[in-house]
Amino acid sequence: MAILMHWSAIILVPVYFIVDRDYSSKLVTILFLSFVFLFLFKVSLGTYILDFVYDYFATETMKERIDLYTTSIWVSNRQLGLSFFFNIIVFFVFLYHRKKLAERYQVELPIIEAVNAIVNHGADPKEIVLGLMGRDKKIELMKNAVDASYEYAILKNKREKKMKRVITYGTFDLLHYGHINLLRRAKALGDYLVVVVSSDEFNWNEKGKKCYFTYEQRKALLEAIRYVDLVIPETCWEQKRTDVHEYHIDTFVMGDDWKGKFDYLEEEGVEVVYLSRTPEISTTQIKEDLNQK
Repeated sequence: MAILMHWSAIILVPVYFIVDRDYSSKLVTILFLSFVFLFLFKVSLGTYILDFVYDYFATETMKERIDLYTTSIWVSNRQLGLSFFFNIIVFFVFLYHRKKLAERYQVELPIIEAVNAIVNHGADPKEIVLGLMGRDKKIELMKNAVDASYEYAILKNKREKKMKRVITYGTFDLLHYGHINLLRRAKALGDYLVVVVSSDEFNWNEKGKKCYFTYEQRKALLEAIRYVDLVIPETCWEQKRTDVHEYHIDTFVMGDDWKGKFDYLEEEGVEVVYLSRTPEISTTQIKEDLNQK
């Protein structure tokens, strides 16, 4: 497909055989240093490859193009070798780190995954393209003030020497956008967010509540949220004192409906913050609305 746009894309044919492999950071480093060495000693492998293509594969039109590129004022042997192989190194580095980067920053790589599905797994190109065109733009383009302030807070905290750890507690049954708002604002107060979820036994024995989702299901839902770094169970009221020490917590966060209830934790050396709830939504409200229908 690329060759239809420009014949020089023939140089990418070897990519077909290497695109789905994993490359160690050691190999990438060796390749990079090798190309730097070749560049410093003015060994232009790019020119040799073009000469090989010129002699054995190039049509007359391709030869004219190659002659134009290699004789241009802005292209020297040294520049050709550096730019060509620097791009290859960037490609190798991206291959090695693409999944880790996507997981770390919670981003999707739909076009990369689409090409991989077609080239390496025989997916139907028509279905893949239709799937890409049908993606919801709002997921990728929508940015509101809360998201911006969250990202700014994260970047600011990362510049500090010490990682700030935040902890919050809750049942998180029938997960809704009010929960997400609270978790987002809690994460903005530090770098690492621990969410303590009431166990089924604790909910029933101490709170008299029976959840729709089990603890394991609620835990899985929370772990899928990008603001959450760790989910642990809550089995008794008293564990808050031990949690703040065991997990080296700096800030304890709860909804403002608990205001004043946990001020005693300041004696343990942590900051206690009460965040306002999202007023128009709650798990209780959802259950009441469903019962009326």
